[in-house]
Amino acid sequence: MYTASPRFHSVCSYVDGYVQASGDDFLIGFNRWLEARGKSRPELAWEWKVLCEIYPEDALPHPARLQDEEDAAAVAVLFELLNAYIQSLPREGVGL
Repeated sequence: MYTASPRFHSVCSYVDGYVQASGDDFLIGFNRWLEARGKSRPELAWEWKVLCEIYPEDALPHPARLQDEEDAAAVAVLFELLNAYIQSLPREGVGL
């Protein structure tokens, strides 16, 4: 994957753009999977739900304003969660 910046906000935009261009509903399932983990609120977008894995939901920083260390942690958690979600999918028809 290539993004102009390895920042959390940029990586989320890349993933979102890839999924939108492919026409896959991958992020709908990912969003629901994150919600089922019970660490976020259902009205939040998936990017914010990823941040809920690190921060209390009432103290979420804005994804575009993370400090360097926070940002690196958020990117790492995002990829851990994406990998866990992909592993939870049935083997046939996995697109991302």
